[in-house]
Amino acid sequence: MFRKSRASTLSVLVGAIVLSFAVVPQAIAAPIPGVQGDLTPIADPAAFAVNGGAWFMNPATVPLVNPKFYILQGSPQDGGFAYSISLTSPTSGSDIAAVEVAISPQGRQLVAVGTPAADWPKPVGSLAGQGSAAAPASTSVESVSPLTSSYRTGEFLTIWQDPLGIIVNEVADRINWYYDGTYVTSFTGSSFWNWFSGNGWHPVGSPYVGSYYNSNHTWGTVYTNAQFETSSWFPLPTCGTTDIYYQANNVYGGGNGQLSGGVNTWGTGGCMFLLHWLAGTHP
Repeated sequence: MFRKSRASTLSVLVGAIVLSFAVVPQAIAAPIPGVQGDLTPIADPAAFAVNGGAWFMNPATVPLVNPKFYILQGSPQDGGFAYSISLTSPTSGSDIAAVEVAISPQGRQLVAVGTPAADWPKPVGSLAGQGSAAAPASTSVESVSPLTSSYRTGEFLTIWQDPLGIIVNEVADRINWYYDGTYVTSFTGSSFWNWFSGNGWHPVGSPYVGSYYNSNHTWGTVYTNAQFETSSWFPLPTCGTTDIYYQANNVYGGGNGQLSGGVNTWGTGGCMFLLHWLAGTHP
């Protein structure tokens, strides 16, 4: 299984300089079904010229079933590049995920999109450092509640990994919601986060967990803001301090029963070129 669950609108910033960390939630517009972003399909991933960039994994070993490859163009931001991609679970009971495969100095990424392979990645709770929290209780919308409601549950997960595939930190948000085909009538949620303490990773402050409805109650959202940091000398003594930010990791439950999600995530530090992200949905 692809972790407990996930979905995604993804915005990643690599190599940026960030001076402060805020816990104010940053809402992302509800994603459009399918794959969206500044993407160019590429039939042969070997045609992606990294020009001195970093390959994080061999495209033949990407842990997705029948992946499709895209060039994802970043936008200059804060000394690095920001990347945006959105993913929505296509049908009930199916997964979709995106994996950063390679990155070039020109701000392009090779990204694979597809169905996650079984038993990948590792389940939440497999790392040495762990945390969790319940989202604030939502308020039922009795005025739009039907005589009968449908129920669904799902998660959205974002992971950062090192070149060996070790998860250095991750955040997952879960939502459990009732819906009537148009409106979300009520929902609850929770968040889980893990970090690889064996290499010095630790949370900076306490992750912030929240929840809210959109203005017309067609979506319910559970989100987490978190920051993780390490000053470990491994894998390179010159790495210095590395920080990874999730602002915010979101999971959406739709009034039509659709599971989606989104994340704004980026990293700073001298060895960010050794780390890569992945994100996706799971019912």
